[in-house]
Amino acid sequence: MTFPTSSKLPLRDAPQFLSPSAWSELQTKAGSTLTAFQMLNAPPPFAEDTFWERWDVPTRQHLSHLARSFAVQFRQVLRSQGIFAFGFPPASAERIRIPSDREDLWPRFLSNKIVGRDIEFTEVLVCPPSGDRLASFHALIQYVASAHALGTALDKSFRVRRITNAFPSATEKEIGVVIAAVADRRPGRPRRQK
Repeated sequence: MTFPTSSKLPLRDAPQFLSPSAWSELQTKAGSTLTAFQMLNAPPPFAEDTFWERWDVPTRQHLSHLARSFAVQFRQVLRSQGIFAFGFPPASAERIRIPSDREDLWPRFLSNKIVGRDIEFTEVLVCPPSGDRLASFHALIQYVASAHALGTALDKSFRVRRITNAFPSATEKEIGVVIAAVADRRPGRPRRQK
């Protein structure tokens, strides 16, 4: 799996980078890209569904297994933070980083969504983590210092909305240390104002 490092990609482009040869096979056997995408979210062939009727039983099982492997692989890569995903949660106009620690999230490649038991993220973009951690850390320092110099409050809202989206590979500890250094205070909880 090699994702392009240049920018964020729509979720629907992820299958071709997760496993190019398997995606090519699925498209070929499906007959079209649209049918291949439909296979990614189709119910298993043993269910009472007419979608799989056009293929014989061994082919159905193979294609279903192959299609399901994309969702499973995507979830594994997302959970191990091999990629980051960003999407719009319900009733929000701001794209946020999708949590990688939720086991109930499943990709819906064709509709560009990630869906869980109680949430749905739309217009999902995916990207690889930054390759150069040191350069990313220096960029984080510059970003926080610039925001602080412009008078931005370095509060929880700033952490969640601005830093997490701009620097998805930064850990909470790294963010805390940088904010503390820039604001000239000790790392940890911010001091209460009296």
